[in-house]
Amino acid sequence: MERDATEPGAKLEGPMIFGGCTELCFSTEWPISKFDSDKKQGDLAMIVKKAPTSMGDAAKVRCCVSLVFSFLLLLPGSCL
Repeated sequence: MERDATEPGAKLEGPMIFGGCTELCFSTEWPISKFDSDKKQGDLAMIVKKAPTSMGDAAKVRCCVSLVFSFLLLLPGSCL
């Protein structure tokens, strides 16, 4: 089945609140879903912004741009 390249094929959805002090306390998930999937399904991939795990890492986040992300690409037929 060919997909029309002018039609969106996927969507990236993130949390309602992010940035600021939340980056020091919480990991946030950004699911990538097929465009016609339910909201925040994450059936294609998942991007996770990881919270600092030590005081040194937290200091790096406060003083400079030092964020850690993980990218999980899902294979067809797999689930989170």
